[in-house]
Amino acid sequence: MRRRFLMSTVLLAAAIYIRVLHADGAGDDARNDHVRYRGPAGFQGNLWGKPLSAFAHFERDPLYVQTASSRGKTTFVDMKCVARAMTGCDLEASLQTLQQKVEGEGFHALAEYYVDAQGLQFGEPEAVLFPLFYQFCAHWGGVSSRVPQDVQEKMKFCGMRMLFRSETLKELRAHDDGHVTNYDRILRQLIGTHGEPEGYVKHGRVIIHAPGEKIEQARERRFDEWRWCSLRTDRDIAPGCQSSIVFAFDATTGWGVVLYATRPIWEFAYARHQGGAEDDALYKLLHGLGESHPVDESCTGSNLCRPGAPRAMSHDVRTLFRLPR
Repeated sequence: MRRRFLMSTVLLAAAIYIRVLHADGAGDDARNDHVRYRGPAGFQGNLWGKPLSAFAHFERDPLYVQTASSRGKTTFVDMKCVARAMTGCDLEASLQTLQQKVEGEGFHALAEYYVDAQGLQFGEPEAVLFPLFYQFCAHWGGVSSRVPQDVQEKMKFCGMRMLFRSETLKELRAHDDGHVTNYDRILRQLIGTHGEPEGYVKHGRVIIHAPGEKIEQARERRFDEWRWCSLRTDRDIAPGCQSSIVFAFDATTGWGVVLYATRPIWEFAYARHQGGAEDDALYKLLHGLGESHPVDESCTGSNLCRPGAPRAMSHDVRTLFRLPR
């Protein structure tokens, strides 16, 4: 009764103030409302498209290697009706006007290389991305599925896969509601650098201060998956921007990923999916399929893994991707 009377008195007297906090740990310095997306042009001064041979300090053997072939995806079809007297369209004449655009056709390769023990301080001292995997893509035509001997000359810098650790839901039980996690810090830095992701909504809480009492709304922890520049329609094979970003976190294992992906990565993932690898983790991550991204510590080609010997291809093929000393 005392609580209800107190609330009525406070509301009538307008002796309250309401403070809305930014999304899950984001402070005032992270305000970046309605800023147009600014995609990464590369990573640490290395622009997309830079050849593999121009990089140094990588471990010789890539962490992950895979190839895929694709018939491509028809992204545009247009045909005009050529009138034939009073009978409507002339089928043969109309077919002559048929135009279509097929994208992603041919053979694709993706390899991930890394510098031993390399990490990245991401904006704040506590926010560290580790390990870092540099992704290189190659594409070639022809009818043979054999990987060309000069495949390393075709490999171009096409993306980054950066892992991080953050508190699990179980670990968060030991902290108060205001605790800022690594997930919060990294998301805040991504927003400050690239603008807000698609569908971004700030989740706040309401704090009511009244004489002698403080009423605070319980905070619900959320670890949403965020995307910058995703596919516009199902007909597209890749977004229209130079590079897109995916930010995902598994609150059960405490592992998360920041993925920078250019068009060749989207085309490779589509080829893998079309070629029968329907559960391909990279394709699912890019397209927002699935609710978690398990970590395979032995690295069997999953999208979240730790450094280890690549086992996605035969030994003979993997040697084509081994860097010279």
